[in-house]
Amino acid sequence: MPRRRFRTWLADKLFPAFRGPMIEAYWDRLYNWESWATNDVDYWWDKPDAERLMAVSALWDSNPIAAFHGYRELADEGCVHALIWQGQCYSHGHGTKADFDAAYACYTRAMNEGSWIATRDIATLLYEHGHFEECEEHLEYAIQHDFIPAYYWLARYRIYRSETLTIFREVRPLLEHAAAEGHPGAKRYLAILMMLGIFGIREIPRGIRMMRESVKEVREYHEAS
Repeated sequence: MPRRRFRTWLADKLFPAFRGPMIEAYWDRLYNWESWATNDVDYWWDKPDAERLMAVSALWDSNPIAAFHGYRELADEGCVHALIWQGQCYSHGHGTKADFDAAYACYTRAMNEGSWIATRDIATLLYEHGHFEECEEHLEYAIQHDFIPAYYWLARYRIYRSETLTIFREVRPLLEHAAAEGHPGAKRYLAILMMLGIFGIREIPRGIRMMRESVKEVREYHEAS
């Protein structure tokens, strides 16, 4: 079993709360946390087209083609949040044909309009297509401006590329900083690494405590949703 899958399996065995709806709640909470970690939500959702954007977003699962066209129309009218979601459609082939260049262009336009979430998304796009250096350049730039999600994703992408003890130690400060700022993903992932003894046996109890806190936070989020 690959080490990455083993870590996920072990965390699931030790903390079975992270299953089914709880996993969905975890990722939903992470996405919302990252959205609120910048002024993207405050700024873009306080626009006249916010209600139209919500109506289009409601079509994401039921009618992806209509959602894509709705996002494109709003993006053409200057809605940056719709531009980001148009990029997501191109990135994943959702409601349209997957198109790296089109997704890259959408995210770049959104970044030029001041969206930090687009910086995260373009980094993901670049990583998934093997453009690792450019991916890290975007995240390092975001870190220079203290965009907290960038700390987490830079750590994760570096680990994905090389799961060595040296890399784990190099990225630990990134995870620690993001976790200290409340990033849900950084807290959970750091807890898993500590529980596995990656940073020494003395850190295992702290990892268990952090995981318990993470489970509690996700459960409360799920119950409140």
